[in-house]
Amino acid sequence: MRTKDRSALEHILEEIDFISETTKGMSYDELVSNEDKKRSIAMTLINMGELARLLSKEIRAENTQIPFADIIGMRDVTAHGYKKLQFNFVWNTIKQSVPQLDVDIRKLLS
Repeated sequence: MRTKDRSALEHILEEIDFISETTKGMSYDELVSNEDKKRSIAMTLINMGELARLLSKEIRAENTQIPFADIIGMRDVTAHGYKKLQFNFVWNTIKQSVPQLDVDIRKLLS
């Protein structure tokens, strides 16, 4: 694996860890009522998308079990439509998709 790809994947894991720690024990209502948390989660999703975009085409093509296009798409929606962003969608993503992403990237890096 290229050093650049490994580095980007490791940074995505750091962003995943941030999301996990930030939302640990938090309910959906607590998230949507806390503008600072909402913005920090949104920025983290943007960072993850930027990092996914840096990955080589080869890494993305060889690892179709990881939804890199969706991660990049989430970045675009979050960055360009924050005021219209539906946080129930964000909540479902961070509670359902992000934990599996963590597993998949750790497996890829091992």
